[in-house]
Amino acid sequence: MRMTRGRPSANDHKVFEGILWILRSGARWQDLPEEFPSPVTCWRRLWDWRTTGLAHRLLHDRLTEGLAIASKDLCVSVLSYFDPFDVCSG
Repeated sequence: MRMTRGRPSANDHKVFEGILWILRSGARWQDLPEEFPSPVTCWRRLWDWRTTGLAHRLLHDRLTEGLAIASKDLCVSVLSYFDPFDVCSG
C-alpha cells in the first residue's frame, strides 16, 4: 500500500467549477469563494491541466454542451486564455 503525505487531493469537479467561477467573474484568485477548493489548488490544477491539454478539452466539451457558458464572445475569451491561437469552432 502506498503511503501519501499532506492533504487529500481536492475533488476535480469542484476545482473545475472554481476555475469556471474565476473565468466567468473576472475576479482575482484570492477572491474565490470558500465553497471551492483553495485558490492555490485551483490555480495549480489549472496549470497542470493546461500543460497536458486537459483544460482545453474540458472547457471545449463544457462549451459545446452549452452547460455553463452560452456566449460566443466568452467562448473565444475563455479558450484563448488557454491557447491564444485557438478560436471556438461552433
